[in-house]
Amino acid sequence: QYRLTESYVGTYLVRAPKLLLLEPKLVNEVFVSAFRHFENNDASRMIDTDKDRLVSCNPFVLDGDEWRVQRGIFSPLLTSGRIRNAYINMRRICGKLCAYIDQLSASGQPYNGMDLGLRFTSENLFDCVLGIEARSFTDAPL
Repeated sequence: QYRLTESYVGTYLVRAPKLLLLEPKLVNEVFVSAFRHFENNDASRMIDTDKDRLVSCNPFVLDGDEWRVQRGIFSPLLTSGRIRNAYINMRRICGKLCAYIDQLSASGQPYNGMDLGLRFTSENLFDCVLGIEARSFTDAPL
């Protein structure tokens, strides 16, 4: 109910007060220019980076110097042009996913949500990262 009227709200996580940012510009400012004031977040304390190597590279759960290193790696990959192209590709791939679901429904075949998610994800990764079509929604994917 506050999303349309407020830039941020206060909330509690168990018994600790927290600040929840609602405005995208404010979120951007925190992540880009004011991060040093917010770098010790709850997510960084909940993840054991030695045990979970995959999640430990996620910039949203890192703090301090680790965050700066990962940000330096990912920032060049997330330019507005690349995100715009990825969005266009994802819309096209969403159309393929819908057509695939329609095909399965018309043939009476059951479908598995995990399988659909894997096909969608692999198609997006192949297209956006490698620039090739994986044909995940056909009978003979790569």
